[in-house]
Amino acid sequence: MHVRNSNTVFIPNNVAIIGAFDKKYLNSADGTMTMAKNYLDFFELNTNFSRGYLKDNAEERKTGYQDRITGIDKGYKSSLIMVSFQNNTSAAAGKDASIILLEEAGIFPNLQEVYSITQPTLEDGDVITGMMVIFGTGGTKGANWETLEKMFYNPTAYNAVTFNNVWDENQSGYGCGFFHSYLQNLKPYVDDAGNS
Repeated sequence: MHVRNSNTVFIPNNVAIIGAFDKKYLNSADGTMTMAKNYLDFFELNTNFSRGYLKDNAEERKTGYQDRITGIDKGYKSSLIMVSFQNNTSAAAGKDASIILLEEAGIFPNLQEVYSITQPTLEDGDVITGMMVIFGTGGTKGANWETLEKMFYNPTAYNAVTFNNVWDENQSGYGCGFFHSYLQNLKPYVDDAGNS
C-alpha cells in the first residue's frame, strides 16, 4: 500500500496501477483502491506533501493543480489508477506504470493471460522499467488459483524474485515466491504502529 502511495506523492509523472479481476476487491469500503485513496488524503491533509488533485474519481486519482490563468495542468501529475481485468485482459497495457499491483490473485481466473499481456509494459528492451506485485489469498474454497500456484513455485519463469522455500516441508533449497501469512498481521506479531 505504502509503495504505490509514496510513488504517487513523491515521484512526478508517475503511474501506479491497482488491479483485480473483480472491482469489488478494489472499490468497496475496505477495498485496496479505497485504502490507497485514504492514505493519499492523509498526505494531502496532514503533511507538508500536499499535491492537490487534478482528477479524483472512482477509477483514478491524479495529483496536481490547474493554473488559474492558463488552465494548464501543473504539479506532480502522478496517477493512481484502478483497473478491473474481468472483461478486459489488457486493461493495464500501455500505461507505462512504475508499479502494478494485482490484488486477490487466488481468485483471478484470467491471471495468466493478464500477466502475459501486462508484463511487457514494464520493460523497455532489456531494461526493467516497473514492477508487478501479485498477491492475495491462495486457499479460498472454489477459487481458481492454479496460475498463482505456478507463479509461486516457479518464479523465475515469470521474471519474479525467488526466495528459498522455507515454508513447505522438505523444500528448503528450492525456489519459490514469498509467503506472508495473514497471521503475521495480527497481535502479537505486530508492533504498536501495525508493522509485522
